[in-house]
Amino acid sequence: MRILKRKPRKAITLFLIVFLLGVLSSGAIFVRHAIYQTEVNLRAQLPAVATLEWAELPDWEFLTPDHLEENMQVFELLNPTTDMVEGIGSLTYVKDYDFRK
Repeated sequence: MRILKRKPRKAITLFLIVFLLGVLSSGAIFVRHAIYQTEVNLRAQLPAVATLEWAELPDWEFLTPDHLEENMQVFELLNPTTDMVEGIGSLTYVKDYDFRK
């Protein structure tokens, strides 16, 4: 309290600096929280979309039978059957699916 009587200008300046730093830091925290909440709300409102497409292996004619046997699982994933697509569509967390050949 003696500093207020001896050097009031210095005490007020110090108080204003501390006050402004507090306001700036709380404003930064508020903006960060607002951005985070906006991102969470947008992600909750936007539907997740996945696309399954039939694809072919590159350079199909150059693949050897040994290579096909080693990578048969990859080949099966590249050519999903109707049952696989319907199985994916019937999962509980799939809201809607559209299957076109």
